[in-house]
Amino acid sequence: GFGWGAASRIGGDVRLLKCVYGVLVVSALLSAVLALFQLFGGLDWPDQVRAPAATFSNRNLLMHWLLVAWPAGWILLISASRVWWRIFWTVPLLVIPCLVILIGSKAGILALILEGIVLLGLLHGSAPAFGRLLRWAFLLVIIGVVSVLFWVFGAQHMTDKGEAFWRSHWTESVVSRTTAWQGAFDLLVDHPLGVGFGQFERAFPPYERNRDGWSPGLNRRQGHLHNDWLQLLVEGGLLIVPFILWGSWQFLRRIRKQFSEMSRDDDPFILAALSTVLGVVWLGCVSFPIQNGLILFAFSFFLGLLACKSSCERLQYKSLPNWK
Repeated sequence: GFGWGAASRIGGDVRLLKCVYGVLVVSALLSAVLALFQLFGGLDWPDQVRAPAATFSNRNLLMHWLLVAWPAGWILLISASRVWWRIFWTVPLLVIPCLVILIGSKAGILALILEGIVLLGLLHGSAPAFGRLLRWAFLLVIIGVVSVLFWVFGAQHMTDKGEAFWRSHWTESVVSRTTAWQGAFDLLVDHPLGVGFGQFERAFPPYERNRDGWSPGLNRRQGHLHNDWLQLLVEGGLLIVPFILWGSWQFLRRIRKQFSEMSRDDDPFILAALSTVLGVVWLGCVSFPIQNGLILFAFSFFLGLLACKSSCERLQYKSLPNWK
């Protein structure tokens, strides 16, 4: 609610909104730099469950934060009026995908692709000149990311590592998640009214299963299911389904109305917000972004930007460079 309210208040002020986006992207960049020091510089601060994770406890949480900030960086890059600002905003756009790839998160890589396609398609439809510029920027960033990775590690190393990673980890990740989700459905069948919010960790262990009695990769007291939406259903039960469907329908109707009323001079920041929301929704299907307070606040903020009518009515971006 606080994030939603902040969005409705800040959304009408272009300078404040650019400031919020800038702080978000710079924060992600600093987190990525710290993670690179942990990965290559031997930095072991702070204590982490799965490094490199910057100041987070788990590298998946870091990946979620980077992906929340990535679309905002594109808007800041394209809307920058000075060359040196464009150079500055290019840095996180290069560092973030490099780190997501080095972390080895397949869900994160797919989220990067999804966010890029959505953002490119929306902006191209709203402003063809902006879309052409963004296509070139995407191409240069992709070339830059590939060049940096192959320059640092060598072509043969990256090829061998990539092939081994996808062969060894893809099956393990899919099996561990689908096995856990099967157990979650069994839990839901036994408790159709839900196990209670926050009770998943206590209720789930008897339902973890494979031939040894445990889900691969989940053989401990588990606080999350690698699927926030399914875990919400398990904890809340079937009674929350009508409320979720009604809320989603109302929200989609509001978004559709907002976008139908937008003109070419309206709100690139709203389009970036939609890209971020879709990225988080995807991550919520295979990971646990909503269970982190920072990600949840950012998610609610972007939802607020999308849903608050005052944002689209009051934001006019005719003064933004390249937004023609």
